Amino acid sequence: AMTHILWQCASASGGGDKAKEACVVKLSDRPFFVSIPGKYKADRLTERLVLSYATTKEDLKGLLETNLSQFENGTGNGVILFLYCLLLSRGVKNVLADVDDENRLL
Repeated sequence: AMTHILWQCASASGGGDKAKEACVVKLSDRPFFVSIPGKYKADRLTERLVLSYATTKEDLKGLLETNLSQFENGTGNGVILFLYCLLLSRGVKNVLADVDDENRLL
């Protein structure tokens, strides 16, 4: 089901039945230290994201199967990781264009 949903998001972003790229997000096992001035606040999740891209539905399925434990583990990050996958596969500009209220933030 996850493969189908992500593939639909990527296809909708690229036009037609062919997806540009579907994004699969996983967490790195290595700790990262990020120091960025400004409004960014480290949350110990975002700075550990590792992005992988699939250009075929079969590759996407393989990526998801390889990283399935990341979505099923008990830390509660699975839904957030899948949300990142959807957002990055659809494209931020496309997601913002889908929003009904122009003043609403992601």
